[in-house]
Amino acid sequence: MERHHLHAQLKQMLKRGHTAEELRQSFDLPNTVINEAIETCLSEIRNEQRYQRSQQNQASYAMGL
Repeated sequence: MERHHLHAQLKQMLKRGHTAEELRQSFDLPNTVINEAIETCLSEIRNEQRYQRSQQNQASYAMGL
């Protein structure tokens, strides 16, 4: 499985509520590959959440002007 597809699939599963341990058990790949993909996906999710919070704060501020 290509790295891009692996990352996309893991990200989708994490967003659906699967735990990292469930993902490790679901894929027959070396732990280092899976751990790297999980960390990358979690980092992307955190960045998206940070961006959304920032947008929310800006909108709230603008509405208060």
